[in-house]
Amino acid sequence: MRRWEIGVLVALSILASLVYYYPILNSGNNLGIQDWDQNFAWAEYTRVSLINFHQFPLWNPYKCGGSVQFANPQIPVISFQTLFALLFGTVRGIKLSIFFHGVIGFIGFYFLAKQYKLSNIGSLLASVIFSFSGITGSFLSTGMVVFTSFAYTPYILLCFNKSLNKGKWGIICGTLFALSFYAGYHISLLLGVYLFVYTLVTSIVKRTFTPFKALSIMFFTSTLIILPKLLMSIQLIRIYPRISLLNDLSGYRIIDLFYFLLSQKQNLLNNLITHSFNNAIDENSIYVGILPFVLFILFFVRNKKGVRNNISLVFTLLIILWIMLGSAIYPSLYKVIQHLPIFSSFRVAQRFRFDFIIPFSLIIGLGLDNIVRQLQTFKLTRPISIICLLVIYVDLTIFSSTNFLSKTLIIKNPESQLSWGDTFIQTVANNPDFEIQRTIQLPNKFLDSTIFMPWSYEYLKIKQNKGVLECYDSITSGVHAVGIGDERYQGEFYLIKQIQGVKIENIFWSPNKLIFKITNSEKAMNNTLIINQNYYPGWIVKTNTDACSRVIDYNGLLATRLNSLVDNVTFEFNPFLYYSVCK
Repeated sequence: MRRWEIGVLVALSILASLVYYYPILNSGNNLGIQDWDQNFAWAEYTRVSLINFHQFPLWNPYKCGGSVQFANPQIPVISFQTLFALLFGTVRGIKLSIFFHGVIGFIGFYFLAKQYKLSNIGSLLASVIFSFSGITGSFLSTGMVVFTSFAYTPYILLCFNKSLNKGKWGIICGTLFALSFYAGYHISLLLGVYLFVYTLVTSIVKRTFTPFKALSIMFFTSTLIILPKLLMSIQLIRIYPRISLLNDLSGYRIIDLFYFLLSQKQNLLNNLITHSFNNAIDENSIYVGILPFVLFILFFVRNKKGVRNNISLVFTLLIILWIMLGSAIYPSLYKVIQHLPIFSSFRVAQRFRFDFIIPFSLIIGLGLDNIVRQLQTFKLTRPISIICLLVIYVDLTIFSSTNFLSKTLIIKNPESQLSWGDTFIQTVANNPDFEIQRTIQLPNKFLDSTIFMPWSYEYLKIKQNKGVLECYDSITSGVHAVGIGDERYQGEFYLIKQIQGVKIENIFWSPNKLIFKITNSEKAMNNTLIINQNYYPGWIVKTNTDACSRVIDYNGLLATRLNSLVDNVTFEFNPFLYYSVCK
């Protein structure tokens, strides 16, 4: 492409994304429903750890009584989202990062479409479907921001296709795949399945093992890059495995699939939770509209050469569709995948719609090109194809804005009521000490519903230097810390045996490191010092008599035994020393 063409593409992607994401960008500092709070909290804590405490966010004391941060595969610590949160503040930064990912995803898919020899208009149409289908509007509606890393997908596939001819592109592909993993493991796992299916199909069609060689280079490169987080994540999942749902009923029924592809009636207010569907609307929508679906069908009409040239895409689409049907079809390929390591935690077969939309978008663009080619003698073919592109974009934008994006960031941010506390303290998240207001009027049946409220108030509590015990987390569990107001609460640190004259003073507090001074330490010998945070392997203890020892588990809390005359005690979360030096 020439420079001016690239410039036009960038301008179009920015304009299209600005209009599509307008409800989010125009929401100011508003907070959102359901998962928004969780994602704001993750980013806010990373920002606080880096800026306020100058520490890499290994441990998060604010989350559910204390939990790992970097080791959690869901949390995008090393990501563009973190960069935007650092530059613009958490709430606005995340919203800008969503727009940023929308732009780069649009541009990337255009180039991927060109790789499949689509025309300029066909490539733009494929990119519009990929970027702005109901998938995007629905997952953002309930705040599943981690899925924005889907924007890296076209670049990974672009490099993978290049690696089939030049092996060095496999290294670049693996690097981009690692970036996707660091931004949240959901999309990288889904994309891993897509790449394997595509590789298998391509190898069979072309009768060569070259695609598997390229895939091996890619996975080897990415594994080396993600190894630190991967090892910690595996440990976390082993300690706190997600509930296995190998007998779940997730998956699209065929009749529902057509509904979620074509119906404009799907929206948050009417069927976020509809008993006749498997899972909620935010896990199901894949709206493209009738016209794109017709173009998809027309790709197969009088187009034997086109179908033959893209047979790998067609068969990949069919296999992904088989996975998406989940338990609604027998035999279930989804069930086979669920028996693989890590994939056993997959709870929603419909999430493979992120894989489905890749070949589906490309075939829709190819369908438009097929019709244009067959009607090339008709003088108005090009203007009509441009009008078709605009009509589809407008339809997708209005659909997502009206049904999803305008109803998600509706909580007024009460930050003006909040102030940073001098001392960290654990609290119960579901008892906010600030006023929460909605910015839109809801039907009566939704006014007091958790559907339109955050799962907790974790983000706002962090703004007050307060931990939350009743926060939502799909991986970690087993909260043992106690919040203030509970009759069992004895403070954020204390001795098991209270001895007159012995004083414990916290002289340094930070997320990864706590330092305590003991007065009259001779009386504290053979006592146990408790920290009101959940126990997790990786915490070490240093004293003036012991250079390094592992923290002990006392009824699920961090603790150490004071077996000698100890004046100073340091708790530090350092998994590297924990496994290499300390005993």
